[in-house]
Amino acid sequence: MDGEERIARSGDVVAIPNGAVHALKNIGESSGRMFVFNVPGRIHAAFFSSLGEPMPVGTSEFPPPSDSPPDIPRLIEEARRLAVTIHP
Repeated sequence: MDGEERIARSGDVVAIPNGAVHALKNIGESSGRMFVFNVPGRIHAAFFSSLGEPMPVGTSEFPPPSDSPPDIPRLIEEARRLAVTIHP
């Protein structure tokens, strides 16, 4: 984030300041999942809600991981549509 590398482990919270350039990479040996909480959200709210599945009301546990691979072309198109920059 903003040129500084951080390693987050299961249960960690990473606060990203508004406007900070940041990237995420799973360096673990298994699949990773994250809970994204944007306040006030702005563009990220539209980006993540267009790509993800909302959790059912009252749910406190993550659903099982999907058996399907991520739809990268869809992610890139949504990012382009919302002016979110994704760097390889």
